[in-house]
Amino acid sequence: MRLLLVLLFSLLPVSSRAEPCEGFNNTMEALEVAMAEPKTSEAFPATAFFVEEFSSFDELKKWAHGSTWGGGNAEQIDFQGHKLALAFRSYTSGVISSDIAVYQQVEGKWVLIKTHPPVMQMQSRIVRKVFDDKIIFHSENSDEALLVLTAKDLQ
Repeated sequence: MRLLLVLLFSLLPVSSRAEPCEGFNNTMEALEVAMAEPKTSEAFPATAFFVEEFSSFDELKKWAHGSTWGGGNAEQIDFQGHKLALAFRSYTSGVISSDIAVYQQVEGKWVLIKTHPPVMQMQSRIVRKVFDDKIIFHSENSDEALLVLTAKDLQ
């Protein structure tokens, strides 16, 4: 079996380029082309990448729940007169881990405006504090900001 795997991997093309192929935005598009998977709400691979746009909140919520091994959730909030969706995903089921994606509703679509990459082996979950002029995302056990959303981030 090991010999078979070695042979299969030796047949894969090798590129000396360290940067992504031209034309890709280094997000889901590049991954989908490599995997020959269409971008649909039914087939989101488990990945740290964020989908840049959703046509509905239900699609965004389905992605947040099923795109990582530990699951996730999404919720809608109003902030400074804008509709936002906050997506929190977990990467493991045994150790607390999370990433954050903030989407804004623009012309009926949900557009990605700000993210924080996965934080692993945290001692608590990520929570938020909403102020008049900003939203601060931080660990339950610390006030140190992981992500700050202000009016400048909104479209």
